[in-house]
Amino acid sequence: MKKKFVLGLVVIGIIFFSLTNKTSLSTSFSESDKKNDQFVLTLSPTSSKLLYSSLTPHDPIEIHNDGELIDYGFPGLGTAEEPYIIENCLIETSDDSGIYIAGTGKYFVIRNCYIDAENYGILIGFTVGVAAGTASIINNTLTNNDKLSIRLRYSDDVTVINNTCSHSSTGIGVPSSDGVILINNTFSHHISGIRIFSDGATVTNNTFINNDYGIRLDSTDGATVTNNTFINNDYGIQLSSSDGATVTDNTFINDDYGVYLSSSYDATLINNVFFNTGLYIEEGIEETVEDYLSYTIENNWVNDKLLGFYCNLNKVTFSEPIYGQLFFINCTEILISNQELANVPVGLYLKWCDNATISNNVCNNNYSRGDYGINLYYSDGATVTDNTCTNNEYGIQLSSSDGATVANNTCTNNGDGIRLGSLDYPSSDGATVTDNTCTNNTNGIELYYDFCYITYNLIQENEEYGVIIKGDSKDNIIHHNTFINNNLGGTSQASDWGVNNTWYEKEIKEGNYWSEWDSKKPYLIDGDANSTDPYPLNENLERINYESIILLPSIFLIAIIHMNKMKKRKKK
Repeated sequence: MKKKFVLGLVVIGIIFFSLTNKTSLSTSFSESDKKNDQFVLTLSPTSSKLLYSSLTPHDPIEIHNDGELIDYGFPGLGTAEEPYIIENCLIETSDDSGIYIAGTGKYFVIRNCYIDAENYGILIGFTVGVAAGTASIINNTLTNNDKLSIRLRYSDDVTVINNTCSHSSTGIGVPSSDGVILINNTFSHHISGIRIFSDGATVTNNTFINNDYGIRLDSTDGATVTNNTFINNDYGIQLSSSDGATVTDNTFINDDYGVYLSSSYDATLINNVFFNTGLYIEEGIEETVEDYLSYTIENNWVNDKLLGFYCNLNKVTFSEPIYGQLFFINCTEILISNQELANVPVGLYLKWCDNATISNNVCNNNYSRGDYGINLYYSDGATVTDNTCTNNEYGIQLSSSDGATVANNTCTNNGDGIRLGSLDYPSSDGATVTDNTCTNNTNGIELYYDFCYITYNLIQENEEYGVIIKGDSKDNIIHHNTFINNNLGGTSQASDWGVNNTWYEKEIKEGNYWSEWDSKKPYLIDGDANSTDPYPLNENLERINYESIILLPSIFLIAIIHMNKMKKRKKK
């Protein structure tokens, strides 16, 4: 039953995706999109704007107190039972806002209006808000506002239902307004569909299409986000410094990041469905294990497979291929194998997981913004072998993880095939990177670590460098690698910006094979370290006998001289 439900959601998602894209506004609406029979949407033949057929042109509305609200003569008594009704207005203006209301204590409803204003469609509150629970905003269309379609400030418990917001910087902005309820709204073509800086918001049954951010919760505690649909956004939901959020029963389709979770203690993610997207977690360099252990992440689905989130495990094997995305926190000696983790922000993610073994997994197409096939932090002694990582931003990344072995992996068409360390995390020591194939990446292997061995790898046709050593990375040894046609048009297939790195095996004086090497010794490495490979190898990784090469011309010359002398003696 669950799989049928998920399949249905996928079909719906594909239909939505085919009707929408990030550069144009869809002009077709189903009957379910028409929230009220009185407000049938029509499309002007000469304009892309959506117009209501039964609206009355109206000047911008500006209200600063109850007296001005009464003076407008809107129907109603201003009570909870009979609020003032502002409805059926067509407001197209170059003024700052279409409807501005602040400083009131009366109840009012804004409904069934079309508003195209310079900066704000509807602005509730500014330096002073409206009384808690007195404002309702229902069934309006708001578009082409430079700042926000709807802004709620210093106004608690506002209800916003069935509105359509498009082509504004932000659909709904909620600063300093607690307890706001947002239901059944549609957001498209915004930087942020909804952005909230206030506590206790409820966001349910909304639709977000083609936004940079569907929902952004910033310093917003206790929010509830449930039963929403996110399609083709850069970020479906971003939670930042927002404790106690509950994110349940949402559907994410083709978003770069379905849920992006950062510094949000006690977050709960349950019963969400992801298709061609997934979960991403980034706490930052001051993160703690406790931050991650505070999360409740259960019964979520990615590409019709389980989203696995596991903490505090010891000596557990995950070899059954039932996962679409996997996270491990504070585990030891776990084995992850035979998984296919594709089309998500990060396929396999480990933090504080010592002595993990990661083998025979396929991590493909995890590529949007800084995304990973396999990503390990603070995880010493890892063994990463025989995995295939294709079309990721980083095929395999390890940061702050000592003593790793990365062997026999194939990394193709990634940003970086293998990346050890980063500028954002402390360096680590002693990785062994051997017998890997890194082809057609931007960089084959990028290194920030110290005391590493990079040996016997096939590094071929990477757009930039085959191996690039960055920052203060030091005392690494690189030898017996095969470099073929990397950085075509450049001066070297590798670069070294570190300290005291050695590009050959010292004991036997053998370096690396360089496909463009022209028998000139040594091979010069780009970068301010001024490194060289003094002992380049032939294509069979065999050392060239330079002494013989140098002596041959002299021997040949001596032979010619000797032969000439012999000829002169015979003539005599």
